[in-house]
Amino acid sequence: MANTSNTKGTLTDNLEDLWQHAKSAGISRRNFLGLMAAGGTTAVIATCGDGKSSDTAGDGSNVPVAQIAIPPTDATILPTACDYCSVGCGYMIYKWPVGHDGGMKAAENALGVDFPVSTLSSKWISPNMQNVVEIDGVPTNVMVIPDGDTKVVNKGGDHSVRGGTLSQKLYRKDNATKDRLQHPQIHVGDEFIDIWWDDAVEIVADISTYVLDKYSEMAWGMKQYSYQYYENTYALTKLSRKSIATPVWAPHDKPGEGSDTPGLSDSGIDAFSAAYQDWFDADVIMVSGVSLYESKTILFNE
Repeated sequence: MANTSNTKGTLTDNLEDLWQHAKSAGISRRNFLGLMAAGGTTAVIATCGDGKSSDTAGDGSNVPVAQIAIPPTDATILPTACDYCSVGCGYMIYKWPVGHDGGMKAAENALGVDFPVSTLSSKWISPNMQNVVEIDGVPTNVMVIPDGDTKVVNKGGDHSVRGGTLSQKLYRKDNATKDRLQHPQIHVGDEFIDIWWDDAVEIVADISTYVLDKYSEMAWGMKQYSYQYYENTYALTKLSRKSIATPVWAPHDKPGEGSDTPGLSDSGIDAFSAAYQDWFDADVIMVSGVSLYESKTILFNE
């Protein structure tokens, strides 16, 4: 197993000291901030060394040997996209059983590289990019890393702080995700009670039928997300707009159906017409009332 060591001490106690250490190692401030975003103190020390040893990896690279599980050559590999915003950065998922790790050599792991690698190589694995969850009752390593072969959007595996922690959202019984709902619930008295899916569907159908018969479709509404899987958003939209035919429908963060940028739309400007290449080629971009770095990090970076 390769890993970033649990580094504690003076370097990790003060951000300014950490920056000065990175600066002395030839790291620019921009790259320092990128390293902090990618993996915090661990990423900086993995790149610059911990100041205590000149060859912690044993190969002259001054990169500490790591404690991160490396995917084997037979790991399950799936393409995906970041689910935090609408930019759609490309990521790769690697899944393999705990205890069946790959090796440090390129021929021994699914990434096809010799470890250790540079932190900004697009093949470096941040501790936040990996998790261990149960899949069909089997403890399984799940690693979600930026796709280093991406040619558009997050080119070369660029990613946001949010995207670098996608694996941490996976359900586990022993961390913050344990409060995720596992069953539909019904409010009875002062508490929510778990019920079966069949019961939940039947209750919603019966109440919907009652409301539609007594008050019409104007009294039946749907508030739904708009970013997730097409199959889900299509089903909810079809139910609301076609089957029920209600105008009381709203996606995502809006109180009703309508433009996200009504002022621009009314003036004849389509605010969402730009292709990513337009963003990349633009000499000047005027942004008002929003922080692109926080909400659309890759558009800002690239």
